[in-house]
Amino acid sequence: MDYAQQQRNPARHWLGLSFVALLHVVVIYALVNGLAHKIVDAVRKPIETVIVKENAPPPPPPAAPPPPKLDVPPPFVPPPDIPIAVPPPRAITQVVHTPPPVAVRPAPVRPAPVRPTLVVRTRPALDRSSCATTEPEYPMSSRRNMEAGTVVLRIEIGTNGLPAQVDIARSSGYQRLDVSAREWISSCRFRPAMVDGKPVLSWVAQAYTFTLQD
Repeated sequence: MDYAQQQRNPARHWLGLSFVALLHVVVIYALVNGLAHKIVDAVRKPIETVIVKENAPPPPPPAAPPPPKLDVPPPFVPPPDIPIAVPPPRAITQVVHTPPPVAVRPAPVRPAPVRPTLVVRTRPALDRSSCATTEPEYPMSSRRNMEAGTVVLRIEIGTNGLPAQVDIARSSGYQRLDVSAREWISSCRFRPAMVDGKPVLSWVAQAYTFTLQD
C-alpha cells in the first residue's frame, strides 16, 4: 500500500491522531499526580557500596638462623727436642736348662705262650668180622622186582663199640633195601673213637650199595 492510497482513507489517519493525543493525556496525568516525584526520589536514594576485603597473603617463613661461628684452633707448635741419655744394653747371658735324666724302665717280661696239649683223636671203624654176615641180605622180593640202590646210614657208636642208634640218612628208594641194611649194621661191632687213649661217644656214616648181578 503506498502513501497515496493511505491519504485516500481518512479513517485510519484520524485513528492515529487519536492514539497520539491519548498518550499525551496519560503522560500529563502522571506528572500531575506526582509520579514524576516518585521517580525522582527513587533516583535520589543513596547508593550503597560494599567493600570486599581481599585475602591477606600468609606471612613469610622466619629466616634461618646464621651458622654458628667455629673457633679456629691455634696453630700447632712442636715442642723442642730434648736429648735423652740411653744407657748401653746389658750383655745377655744364655742360660741352658738341662732336663733331668729320664729313668728307663725295663721292658716287661712276657711269659712264653702256653701251647695247647696235642689231643690225639681216632675215628671209629667197622669190624666186619664181628657182623652176622659179611654183607647185608638182598631180599628175594627186591631181586624179583629188580630193586637196587645205595643206602647211607648214620650210626651212633657207644664207648663199647656197639651201635647205639642207627638212622637212614639217605634212602635207596626202596624200603626193603633200607631195612635190610639197617638190620645188618646193627649186628656189627665198631672200634670206638679214641681221644688221648680213651673211648668216646661218636657218630659215623656208613654206605652200602645193593647191585643186581647176572
